[in-house]
Amino acid sequence: MTDVALIHAGVADSRMWEPQVSSFAPSHRVIAPDLPGFGQTPLDQDPVDLRAFVRDALDAAGMQTEAFGGLGDIPYRDLHRRVADYRFLFSPMRYTSLPLAVVEAMTIGMPVVALATTELPTVIEHGVSGYVSCDVDELVEQMRTLLDDAGKARRIGANARALARERFGLDRFIRDWNEVFRSVAQ
Repeated sequence: MTDVALIHAGVADSRMWEPQVSSFAPSHRVIAPDLPGFGQTPLDQDPVDLRAFVRDALDAAGMQTEAFGGLGDIPYRDLHRRVADYRFLFSPMRYTSLPLAVVEAMTIGMPVVALATTELPTVIEHGVSGYVSCDVDELVEQMRTLLDDAGKARRIGANARALARERFGLDRFIRDWNEVFRSVAQ
């Protein structure tokens, strides 16, 4: 059974994930905790001890996290391989033009499932290099498909990687800057 962790954003609480929890729960272990001071979780202390929260609610990675049951520091050379073990990246961002995490996920061949806001629909081709929609039920269905069909996730991830190299890769960067330099030098 695959674990799915849903962490609420901003001033919301875990209720924002109720439709997704209901949808994923029959086939996945779903973790949707309230951050301290939100929803049903009291604000026991000020400042909030996020270490205790992470230790109790989630697996953590990073320097010294092994001290409270986490994975510890993951060397940068191994980080992308560890992240690539996941089936997809879900980006619920509504106001950031293009989250760097989206580009990084695509670069390592990870499908992206995201709200179709800001720049994301111009980067992700729906059903080809990921999934973008403002219909949350549709996004949940696509997440379930990616969790259930590893082959499809790999194909979409490969398309995402090719697109990321084309749009955000070093070759494109060099080509664009060389064109700028040529136009200025004329």
